[in-house]
Amino acid sequence: MITIRQLEVFAEVVRNDGSVTQAAAKLYVSQPSVSDTIRALEKSLDARLFSGRGRARALTPAGEVYWDYTRRILGLIDEAAQSVADLAEQPKGRLSVVAVPTAGEYVVPRVLRAFLEACPEVDITLMVANRADATDALREGAADLAIMGRPPAGLGAEAQVFGENRLLLLCGPTHALAGTAPTLDEIAAHPFLMREQGSGTRAAIEQMFAAEGLELQRTMVLGSNMAVLAAVGEGLGLAVMPEIAAERFIARGEVIELRAPHFPMVRQWHIVWLSTRPPSAPASAFIAMLSDHR
Repeated sequence: MITIRQLEVFAEVVRNDGSVTQAAAKLYVSQPSVSDTIRALEKSLDARLFSGRGRARALTPAGEVYWDYTRRILGLIDEAAQSVADLAEQPKGRLSVVAVPTAGEYVVPRVLRAFLEACPEVDITLMVANRADATDALREGAADLAIMGRPPAGLGAEAQVFGENRLLLLCGPTHALAGTAPTLDEIAAHPFLMREQGSGTRAAIEQMFAAEGLELQRTMVLGSNMAVLAAVGEGLGLAVMPEIAAERFIARGEVIELRAPHFPMVRQWHIVWLSTRPPSAPASAFIAMLSDHR
């Protein structure tokens, strides 16, 4: 007989790219215990779920099929528990939120304290991921809500606007364009500092320049907002950054905002959830609070 525990162990191994060692550490059990559980599950199914050996094993075709069902089964169990919890007068249960880096670093923390004070019986998890990974977390049921700039297309999701996301064009105090009003051609000719592929801000920049028939000539990729802002301050290039992330750097004179065609770019912040998973009581409370704190 297949147990819920076997499904949970299987799911943890999959989420850790087939690593039994990492799954065991996350589950606080021994490595042999995880291996024995996977073997017992495979015996019950009379099928191999993983191919190869070692730290990173891939799912077999049978494993891929079973992983799809496992996600749905575990998701339904969580939904059932939350539906019972939603009957209480005070929101309680669990809430998992995934946010793109700017929202996760600057937007959500501003409402977390008020939310936890209003809903003390809710256990909230905040994940920070780029746009592509945040979309995957929502699609796979790993997150109840996603906070991002542009809602993902083709996901079957609903979205609610809760505020503006202004993107500023920035340079360092000693940059050649400091104090000027550059054209887009001049901007494109200078080194540009950008976030990694999958970043919503990067996508907005590239789409805007492409629409104008321009291509950024030289780019440098940096892995965080703080790294980009520090590099801009050192004069390494131009960057487009959310105002909420750059405001302290601007106030201290470490970076300078440039006025140019299309800048500042004004986007909207959205909170997103799957149409097939209506917001739970904790999720609804979080959506309302986020909208109140715009």
